[in-house]
Amino acid sequence: MSQTSTPAARLTRGHRSIRLLWTLIATLMIAETLQASSSTSVSLQVDYTATVEYTDGHGTADALVLPMPSVPSTNHAAFRFRDPRHAEVLMQLLDGCSINGHYWFFSASLTDTAYTIRLESAGGTTRTYENPAGARSGFADVTSFPCPPRGATSLPPVELATGSAPVADFGLEASPARGFFCVPDADTACLFGTNFPVEVEFTTTGASGDGLAHSPNPAENTALFGLFESDLPDVAIKMVRTCGHYEVHWAQLGNITLDIEVVSFISGLTWNSGPTTVNGVDREAFVIDADCLFAGSFELGDRFEWSASSP
Repeated sequence: MSQTSTPAARLTRGHRSIRLLWTLIATLMIAETLQASSSTSVSLQVDYTATVEYTDGHGTADALVLPMPSVPSTNHAAFRFRDPRHAEVLMQLLDGCSINGHYWFFSASLTDTAYTIRLESAGGTTRTYENPAGARSGFADVTSFPCPPRGATSLPPVELATGSAPVADFGLEASPARGFFCVPDADTACLFGTNFPVEVEFTTTGASGDGLAHSPNPAENTALFGLFESDLPDVAIKMVRTCGHYEVHWAQLGNITLDIEVVSFISGLTWNSGPTTVNGVDREAFVIDADCLFAGSFELGDRFEWSASSP
């Protein structure tokens, strides 16, 4: 018996086809604009070199620098591991010389893979910061390197709330009416093409507001947000598709209270982190209503490498 499609059904299929086509075009445009990088080191504050070495199921390797064209500052850097679609480590080195006579180092982790950050001064002094397997450490070292004497004053130590345990009040709810595709703007970033709009709200003892989205994204499925200055990244959010779920990972260069919202144009649901100050992950943020179609690993050209077992 032949089946007759209703106009509504044909319209729905048409919308899906348009969405798939638009997502493909957007993904290709993003991939084209991202600059491939083979550099394993980056200069911070001109005189300091940062590198990251990580160990996963494939062995030990040097992380690669992710270009951040929307961040003009030479004080920030991002690194990726094997998958070029995701940032894994975000860091900054600030000049605190006039306050406590030292440079201040901060880092944020979007992964629980074991890695080591190494900072080296022009004079050969080295500082290392280690994230053990299973942790999502955030480092705040306000005495990383001494500055030339300038009559420095004392400063109490900075402590960050760190850990791999996510907050307990994740929630999914019906998404409010929005446009059909995600369009990046001042406070919205788009992940997985145009499928997932991401927004961040923050609260401190003296201020609150919306995070400022950076455009373009440093990697296909990673977004950056500034909290107080539009061109400086304070928060990184990445999404990972696994067999059965979309994961949401987040990290920040501090311990400010964040509230992260991700909308799925695929399911029509909204994921919310609830107030959080730690680097965290929700590995079951969105359910994929399909069986896993493949397992193992594959390569796409020279620039892309992915493994289904990667965190």
